[in-house]
Amino acid sequence: APPLRVCLLGTHGAGKTTCARQIADKLGIFHIQFEEYLQELILPKTKEKIGPDYDEEPEEDNSRMPILSQELDDFSQIMTNAETEKSKQEVELTDEEEAIKANLMDNEALPPEVLDNIVLDWWKKEPFRSTGFILDGFPRNLHEAQYLSERGLCPDVAVDIQVEESDILDRLFPPRLKKWKERQYKRMENKKKLKDLKAKLRV
Repeated sequence: APPLRVCLLGTHGAGKTTCARQIADKLGIFHIQFEEYLQELILPKTKEKIGPDYDEEPEEDNSRMPILSQELDDFSQIMTNAETEKSKQEVELTDEEEAIKANLMDNEALPPEVLDNIVLDWWKKEPFRSTGFILDGFPRNLHEAQYLSERGLCPDVAVDIQVEESDILDRLFPPRLKKWKERQYKRMENKKKLKDLKAKLRV
């Protein structure tokens, strides 16, 4: 049988990746999670995943720690983080990497030449060409669908997963709530450290 090329579509939180992994394992084809692949392309320079799903609220209490807080156990870690952040800002991204970053951060459209460097290999080169793949989360919009059409890159099957909005909320809300609680706990811990530091300085 010829290799199977599948595009799996659906809104964020619909369960595409879970389904794609199961299908890929069942059929013995590659599973490609598109946005995760974009993250991996720039991760060596960004050092961390970027985008709305990975943004965190700033740690206000850390920024208020005075220099005299060297007595605190985590002061050296704060300084290390600051140096790391500075080094991140100094790393220059290529035009292609900047386009990928803008897409992940602000949903800016990827130029055709950038898509060429990413997508064409899955149709044209080994081992994808002879094995087949399930492309999870691509195309994401009309622009990307038109790109596939213009390049003659037609999947054998396109599946659009549709789920109720309430099901998506049930899937996404609990982990986001857990993450929020962890941030709140960390914030309270920092407030306690700051209070203890002020008490030491008054002695």
